[in-house]
Amino acid sequence: MTKSKPKKKTINIIRKEIILSVLPILEKQGFVRSPYLYSEFGFHAGSGYEYDLVRLRGSELDQINISISFGHGWFSILFNIVELRPTPNTVEDLKGKVGGRDYMFMDKNGCEDLAYQIFYPSHCCWLFWLPTPLYRLKYRFTKWGKQRQIRKVTNLLAKDFGRIDEAVEIWHKRHKPIVVDWDGNKLNQEDENENAT
Repeated sequence: MTKSKPKKKTINIIRKEIILSVLPILEKQGFVRSPYLYSEFGFHAGSGYEYDLVRLRGSELDQINISISFGHGWFSILFNIVELRPTPNTVEDLKGKVGGRDYMFMDKNGCEDLAYQIFYPSHCCWLFWLPTPLYRLKYRFTKWGKQRQIRKVTNLLAKDFGRIDEAVEIWHKRHKPIVVDWDGNKLNQEDENENAT
């Protein structure tokens, strides 16, 4: 049986379809498309596909960034939590604000890879001190192998998205959320006291 190497465009479309098939799992747990002004949800010219999702739990905002970059077969899925001041009533209160993507990556320690830092921290190629891609479609496969790869990655993402509350617990054991206002400005203790009055 011969192996074929699909075009990169085909790989990107397949990966996009995988993500769209498992997003409802996050939506059932309260995640929605990020309302922030510069958030991404779909095709992003020059880089690939980006999906920014958020979930409000009291004053804490859970954030997930899913990136499907052109040129390779894996998914990048980043997770972070920030504490908002003042506390929004709903996610819609944040619509049009500019802070979302800024504070997703503001706390370098808090922004963690869902696979390697949260769910599978020991899954590394220690020879090179780099993680081996878990959420990944291989470029070369037979027709049967292609379907097998798609099922494997879809099932793994579905499983991990289904235990996102576990990710929150693991994250909280290692981090304390940074406190930010709705526009993404990091607040110090004096700012917090001012907002409280």
